[in-house]
Amino acid sequence: MSLFLLRRLPLAVVSRLVGWVARRRLGPRLLQPLLRAYARHYRVNLGEAETALTAYPTVEAFFTRRLRPGSRPVATTPLVSPCDGWLAPAERITGDRAITAKGYPYRLADLLGPLAPWGSRLAGGQWLTLYLSPRDYHRFHAPAAMVVVESCHLPGRRWPVNGWGIDHLPDLFVENERVVVAAETTAGWPLVMVFVAALNVGRIELHGVGPATGQGSRHHWALTAGEEMGYFGLGSTILLLLPPSAPPLLARGGGAPIRVGEALANAPPGGR
Repeated sequence: MSLFLLRRLPLAVVSRLVGWVARRRLGPRLLQPLLRAYARHYRVNLGEAETALTAYPTVEAFFTRRLRPGSRPVATTPLVSPCDGWLAPAERITGDRAITAKGYPYRLADLLGPLAPWGSRLAGGQWLTLYLSPRDYHRFHAPAAMVVVESCHLPGRRWPVNGWGIDHLPDLFVENERVVVAAETTAGWPLVMVFVAALNVGRIELHGVGPATGQGSRHHWALTAGEEMGYFGLGSTILLLLPPSAPPLLARGGGAPIRVGEALANAPPGGR
């Protein structure tokens, strides 16, 4: 699809419509063949699901399924993956800008909106991009033991967050709708998570902060590493922004599949 045509489509309306259909009770005669076809096409591991396929009353209930206890052990490291998906190589934060692997600079003020003051604590650090695909588990979890202290919702577009979008839309992450969450880890360094909506993502739900607003909201939401934070209506992307004081990231080559709870960093010498 061309960028010219995509810019003229009502992507937010399309996404809301898909979300509405996903929440409809279609009846087992229609729903079950649909879910089986989806699981087969995307190679979803149904053996990990908390319940049988027949127990899901809607398409969204299946998309936002929980996993069987013990399916995602949490590493005993200071930073773990918040989601299942594909982890891109770490990228740098230089001054007030986050620089992508393709050289596109994102101003932290644009990316974080009302939470832009947190950018001064991230300068010199790194950021990670985690992409969720249609086959992935769609719930996300705390990447560290932490207290969420601030959040905001930033309305925007619903551009596709995939290889095509990354290649053709230099401002993708600041144009798309997103929820920003800032936290203080119990180890003493801050982190910021940006949950990015995408085409057909019906909504971003966070359990402990209520409806995030454009002006920013204050919180005191304590989480243990690996504790569930919320879910995407469908797949999308999480940006994890880290300061230079965060533990050193593990080398993972040119990007790799990753699952909730897998280690992203080791403790530095002396522990922290």
